[in-house]
Amino acid sequence: MWFVHNIASLFHKVILDVEGDKICATEAALEYFELINKLQNRLNELYLPLKVRESLSKLENMGDIDRSVNYRDIFIMHVKQFYSNCVTYLKNWSENLSELKLFGWVNLKKQVSWAEILSSCEAFKDYIGPILNQDELFDEVSLIRTNVTEDKIVDWNSRNISTEDRWLEVFQKESALKNLKILCEFVFCLPGTSASLERLFSNINNYWSPDKSQLKISTLEAIMQVYTNFKVSCNEMFQFLKSKTQLLKEIHGSKKYDWYQNDDQNFLAGTSKEN
Repeated sequence: MWFVHNIASLFHKVILDVEGDKICATEAALEYFELINKLQNRLNELYLPLKVRESLSKLENMGDIDRSVNYRDIFIMHVKQFYSNCVTYLKNWSENLSELKLFGWVNLKKQVSWAEILSSCEAFKDYIGPILNQDELFDEVSLIRTNVTEDKIVDWNSRNISTEDRWLEVFQKESALKNLKILCEFVFCLPGTSASLERLFSNINNYWSPDKSQLKISTLEAIMQVYTNFKVSCNEMFQFLKSKTQLLKEIHGSKKYDWYQNDDQNFLAGTSKEN
């Protein structure tokens, strides 16, 4: 049980990180490969957690066990097989993520290098190559290497600053990073998990009840955009709308309805014909 508890906590941490709201595909891939490395290292060393070793020692010192059986070797054999199965399974399911590792520099956990960025650009040149200016990109990389120092990265790591907030700080200080912005947009647009999409469908199902069967798709889309992107309470949203007089007039007005827009367009069309 101690062994299962130790392994479960290892997997649980990765699951929590991967199913986060703001994780991209590259960050998810790095989490997977880090887990594989940890399991591979445990396999290579036949690692047993402290509590497991203590339990095995207690078992071996018990007076009423069969001394002809080496329980430690039997247990280690099963542990070795378990580690091996985990590594094999994860490697099989992460083969399609290998190229995403090339964008590992984007997490800014260490200083970026031109070699890393060039290799990622070459791997995805069919998608981003035509819109990148590599001469400008090289100068941009040199610029952020000057500004994003080792001390800065240590500070970010100590405060557990998210990847997107690190780049937000970089882009706010340096506006002339056109090509790096293209690369970051490409990386961050690739979702690391379907959790956010599944959460959206769950919210749609909760809102689009039988009582609201006449709800239009465009209305539902607008509701979900507000619900997903505005992280405020209902009371805060109420107070915000209450303070916006012009917005309230537009909400209560008829211009938002299709029939009004169609009538208005028909009126304008008729007026233009008469003129």
